[in-house]
Amino acid sequence: MKQTNGNIPLTVNIELDKEYKAADINSATIKMLVNGKIIFAESHSWVNGEKTNQLMVKFDRQQVSEALKGYNGTIQINSSEFLLDGESFTEKAELTLK
Repeated sequence: MKQTNGNIPLTVNIELDKEYKAADINSATIKMLVNGKIIFAESHSWVNGEKTNQLMVKFDRQQVSEALKGYNGTIQINSSEFLLDGESFTEKAELTLK
């Protein structure tokens, strides 16, 4: 992630197990925990192409960058979401700062 990329959002693709569809996710609950700070996804999310089990979401790059101020290299981030039926799940990924 380039921390100086202006207002371009940080895009994250969430891939669910085959038994779930992206439409099953309560998109208002999608958030990322970055260095102890919770950052919610922007309100517009959409199914990623033909794959109905993938959801593309965007986060405010400035908020993520601010939470990571002083860090560089590769760090681990966590995102958590709820399905419409109330079940929760967490994803872990690595983010490389440039």
